Amino acid sequence: DPDGFPLTTDTHDDLSPTVASDGAGYLVAWQDDYTSLPTVVAARVSASGVVQDATPLVVATNVVNKPAAAFGGGQYMLTWDVNNAIRAARVLPSGVLLDPSPGLSIGNGTFPAIAYGPNQFVIATRRYDSGLGGLQVRAHRVSGAGVSLDPTGIVVSSTLFTGPTGSDRRLGPEIAFDGVDM
Repeated sequence: DPDGFPLTTDTHDDLSPTVASDGAGYLVAWQDDYTSLPTVVAARVSASGVVQDATPLVVATNVVNKPAAAFGGGQYMLTWDVNNAIRAARVLPSGVLLDPSPGLSIGNGTFPAIAYGPNQFVIATRRYDSGLGGLQVRAHRVSGAGVSLDPTGIVVSSTLFTGPTGSDRRLGPEIAFDGVDM
């Protein structure tokens, strides 16, 4: 599809797309800024490029930063942040939303990234630590049942960084699973 294809016909500001695959199709999610409360919406797309949801699924309202998506354990998980709080929602390949807005409470942080494996989702976030006076990268494990296993997060970065100016301005971490480790 060199020219792409529309996922929606609305004329809203559609921002920060993310995509995950279940091996047979895709879930594409994005931030829709058509109201004063930015919204995470999603649409399923078949492997042949057919949009399966004429009206996107409303996942969450009042979001602050871009969504991120992963697939594992028979479900998609979307994550986003709202005022320094990480939220998530599970969506089945059939399009059923398991965790309606405001979604699951995962912990504190901003700019989440997500991956799956083994047998759990891991959400990496940027988090300001006022006691230490800087930003850290933290990870939150989430079970397939949507339970946050690390509400305060696991400290990943031992070096604090300041922001938000100059070279220290970082939006957030990325995460991937290589079959053994995150």
